Amino acid sequence: MFKRIICVLFAASFSFALFAGGSQEAEAGSVAAGSDKAVTIEFVATQPEYLEQDKQIWELYMEENPNVTIKVTSLNEDQQTAFLARIAANEGPAIMANGFPGADKSTYKTFVNLLDIDYPYWDQLSYDGKTLFETETGIADYVPGIQLFNTFNFSFLFYEDEMEKAGLNPTAIRTWDDVDNFLAELKVYVDKTDSLEYVLDTGWHSWVWGLCLPNILSLSLGASIQDLEDLYLGKIAWTDIENNPMVPFFEKLKDYYQKGYLPKNWLGRDWENEFEAGFINRKSILTLHGPWIWNKVLAADPSAQLGGVPFPAGKDGKLAAYPVTTYQSSAILAQYEGTEDFDEIVKAFIWYNSPEVSEMRAQFTGSKPNFKTLSSNFTIDSPQYVSVVKPAMEGAFGSGLSWDNSTWGVTAAGPYKIEGKADVLQDDALSDPIGKYFNDEMSLEDLMDMYQKRWENAYTF
Repeated sequence: MFKRIICVLFAASFSFALFAGGSQEAEAGSVAAGSDKAVTIEFVATQPEYLEQDKQIWELYMEENPNVTIKVTSLNEDQQTAFLARIAANEGPAIMANGFPGADKSTYKTFVNLLDIDYPYWDQLSYDGKTLFETETGIADYVPGIQLFNTFNFSFLFYEDEMEKAGLNPTAIRTWDDVDNFLAELKVYVDKTDSLEYVLDTGWHSWVWGLCLPNILSLSLGASIQDLEDLYLGKIAWTDIENNPMVPFFEKLKDYYQKGYLPKNWLGRDWENEFEAGFINRKSILTLHGPWIWNKVLAADPSAQLGGVPFPAGKDGKLAAYPVTTYQSSAILAQYEGTEDFDEIVKAFIWYNSPEVSEMRAQFTGSKPNFKTLSSNFTIDSPQYVSVVKPAMEGAFGSGLSWDNSTWGVTAAGPYKIEGKADVLQDDALSDPIGKYFNDEMSLEDLMDMYQKRWENAYTF
């Protein structure tokens, strides 16, 4: 059972952060000591769910820099169109914890090249922050963002007390046969329980169902990282039903859909206002999600008893996790370069993306910071991490398991992506053909032929 997790900034952290803020002023060399010019910097929070925690962290910075006001805002998905209009009009925020739109070949110049700001922690990163964007896109000598967190994890999430009422134990899941049997038993319970509407709850989200879960669940179902790379590099055709590593993912989803485990309307179901709101209000007791909904549930009901279990391990005991990427990483918008406030913006950005502050941020992101050295007493107390991520590494869900955040095939093919072309899998328009496949209005062969054509349109080798 978890109570609501709040980012508590202890006095020791407070002192440490103030010390870090002072030292970075010297390292960045950008603002004269004792500057008293009033500056307001808009910052977009890591996630809307973490708005208050980010505000608490920035309070530390403003204590040390009283001339600076950090205006902490958030960006919900239904605000993204208006937000893009702000950026187009050069009226965007200065700093984003997760740069939006994501940095790719078409958008990277929206963001400052961080190689130009004297960021003092490049050598302390646990990955090559200076070249990752080149690996992803083929564009050299440009870093539009820094990804300071090791990964985030998708897993099953459930209400422990409700599962106890149902007489079910999802923590015993180890294989996909276990998942199949568990869902069959849960459906029997849901069908006879008036308050429940769904077995495995979800909604449509093109990033989740068009990037994250196709890769993560394909790996869980037996594909390898090499298989995914071969698919995206053209060594395996999408139409090669026998060898396409994503075919089992689509077949599994169709099977679950036709058995009534997934909501009948899930491909047209709003992610936040229908799916997440419904799960928070217990219209279902099982879902699959990243760390964010844990915080949303506990914010709405601090007494909620949440539990989780990883998806079954793939090859070699690997639990697939989201890879480290510069896409939607911590960034400064380029519209502020050359402005009178730019030096203060850079100073604040460096402070927020320091090892010390990242340890504070880890308490709500639920992920280890990407720095080689962390404090000796560093721990993470976020709910998904405590319930799923850490126990998995400690053998709670089987021996020898480890999380793998290796990059996927889409990253390997990144340098060959044609600028402006649609992604193969990540597109809201794809909910319609996927729905036709689920409802036997399109064959698997025709669905894969569509993806093959999208791949041919998206890449040149």
